[in-house]
Amino acid sequence: MEQATPAQDTPKNNIHEENTPQPPSPAIPLVQPSSQPAAADESSKTPEKQTSSKTWVWVLMAYLCLFVVTGYIAFIHQTPILHADEQQRIFSSIQDQESRTLISSLFKEEVANFKEKQSIATQSFHIILGGLMGFLSALGAGVVGRKS
Repeated sequence: MEQATPAQDTPKNNIHEENTPQPPSPAIPLVQPSSQPAAADESSKTPEKQTSSKTWVWVLMAYLCLFVVTGYIAFIHQTPILHADEQQRIFSSIQDQESRTLISSLFKEEVANFKEKQSIATQSFHIILGGLMGFLSALGAGVVGRKS
């Protein structure tokens, strides 16, 4: 029986081991070749598009909600505390002149406050309307820009 010397057991000196084919190393390329379309890039753009679309929808919903509420307050909910017929009934039932002047001044203050609240509600409606129109124009410009 022949025994191999330690120098013969090393891979440099062992011819049999040098000639054996090595299995390919499972190396993952760090950079994807540009000749192949990147499937991962397309799938990563889709969730981003969906997220931005959801954001635009939520912003639009918030604008529409504010638009409806301020429109309701400014144009539909126009009721002062007392209507004119109720004010006339209260005013005619008072006999004392001093009380009449006091009630008259309170009615005038109520009308002034109502007009001020109405003015603020109308201004708020116009601000929301301007914001909504700006949002829709930006959205439209983005859609037209994506198509071209």
